Amino acid sequence: MDRVRWIREESSSTGRTATSKNGRAGGGRPFPACTPVAFMPPCAFPTGRIHCVHRSSPRVSLRKSHLSMCTASATSPSTTPPAAPASADAPYVRALQRCRSRVRAPFCCPGHHTNAQRLPTALRQLLSGDPATHPLEVDFAELPELDSLYGSAGVLKEAQERAAQLYGAARSWFLVNGSTGGILAAMMALASRASVSNAPLLVQRNCHRSVFHGLVLTGLSPVYLAPEYDAAHDLVHGVSVSEVERALDAHADAAGVLLTSPTYHGMVCDVQTVARLCHARGVPLVVDEAHGAHLGLHSALPRSAIQLGADVVVQSTHKTLTAMTQASMLHVAAASCVDAERIAQALQLMGTTSPNALLMASLDATVDMLRDEQRREDWFERALQLAHGARQRVPVPSLRSDDPTRLTLLLPPQVDGYRLDERLIERHGVYMEMPARRHSTFIVTGANEADHVEALAEALHESLRSAEVRADVVAPDTSSDTWLGAFREHRSVMTPREAYLAPHQNRPLRDAAGAVAAATVCTYPPGIPLMVPGERISLEAVAFLQQTIASGGNVTGLVADNTAVPVLSV
Repeated sequence: MDRVRWIREESSSTGRTATSKNGRAGGGRPFPACTPVAFMPPCAFPTGRIHCVHRSSPRVSLRKSHLSMCTASATSPSTTPPAAPASADAPYVRALQRCRSRVRAPFCCPGHHTNAQRLPTALRQLLSGDPATHPLEVDFAELPELDSLYGSAGVLKEAQERAAQLYGAARSWFLVNGSTGGILAAMMALASRASVSNAPLLVQRNCHRSVFHGLVLTGLSPVYLAPEYDAAHDLVHGVSVSEVERALDAHADAAGVLLTSPTYHGMVCDVQTVARLCHARGVPLVVDEAHGAHLGLHSALPRSAIQLGADVVVQSTHKTLTAMTQASMLHVAAASCVDAERIAQALQLMGTTSPNALLMASLDATVDMLRDEQRREDWFERALQLAHGARQRVPVPSLRSDDPTRLTLLLPPQVDGYRLDERLIERHGVYMEMPARRHSTFIVTGANEADHVEALAEALHESLRSAEVRADVVAPDTSSDTWLGAFREHRSVMTPREAYLAPHQNRPLRDAAGAVAAATVCTYPPGIPLMVPGERISLEAVAFLQQTIASGGNVTGLVADNTAVPVLSV
């Protein structure tokens, strides 16, 4: 491995000199070997600054006031890297390589669907504009030229202001740890304005698990809002205005209201009316719009929650647009009840101190594309046309979603959605966003192509005739194996925070009914908890999870190879 010479710059009457070797600087203080990165920012020391630049780096000083540069000495005359082994023993890398070759028709996150030709021009040029360029060559830390995510005053400040202008927000932040980070920060801001530490928070019961994790972190007490339910297709939607109004009347001291809109299936709440109800009482409204970063950007789409009066809106830009996975945004409205500075402080608390430059670049490039009226129109027209074409081509009916780019197929009772998902992947390379026992959901974006829709239609026609997708039980569903039945009763014994911090033990899932949950357990996707810390576990939730596991669905939060659940110790 190359050795890197360290240069120490000292201010004195005789000038700036003093070099060292073998990892020692100046007066003999040892320093660790240099990591071979493209740049390393100056590290401040009492007597000067240390610069370290790898030999392959461009010879550019990071500080105009410090122009000294260093070169690296090699341990051997050859600079040719060693030959790579025939096959690396890296299981995750191998899996990525397999996915890259087998995905034929993607209808899942991220919204760019790995289609480089549909990426924003700025991002495409950054990643591959020069054939000699590799993405790692722009994988920088927070260099001086690149600003600071949590103290932006330069290019990131400008980029985030452009995002705020696009969405009609007073202030916007780039998020690099998904919408989860934004949800947690928003909930911390709500808790900071509450009159008591365990103030009630009105929460949609079918919200994402990150909300329940926020309840653990903040100590707020959940007041659950029951969602509307489509019993014919076992679909849980948003909450009604009357449900929110009832809860507001009963809890005048609420720290806030937190809704999910749109849902995984593309159904939106009446955010505008709910916002009016909240603001009339001085209660802030936070909307988890993770699946709606594209809303409000085309006349055929529902309006965004930030346009409809929500105080804080969190969006997963990577889910339906062209940002890279994890890249998201948080928006605060001009007349928000929530202090933007509290949001900024909470984001620093919840966010990484090493934000990925590529994620932030993908957000900036996405905003750049969407600010161009023609490019924005082309992106959404393609998505709308392909979604319409898919509805016409598939052999089963679909849900009439508020979001026309979200395709949820309503499966016949003899078909198991999890088994259908497995066959679509294994036999056809078709990937959906979310399988469930009685329905299958697909995300259509401007990155899809006509041949993706063709592949989907052909795969469904073939697969739905296969015995491999047949459900074991075709009898009518009961409340024990439906979504609503799994969390119909909210039997809270204590707050999620109290339960999470209390002593707990693992209990076999089959014997868990009646115990108090100590962890969040949910099928994933969609990540809606069936068991929540502090709630007494129902027979229905146990039956639903057992059926999901038996069908091949993914469950998070269980332990011991999905056989046990953490519960409060007795």
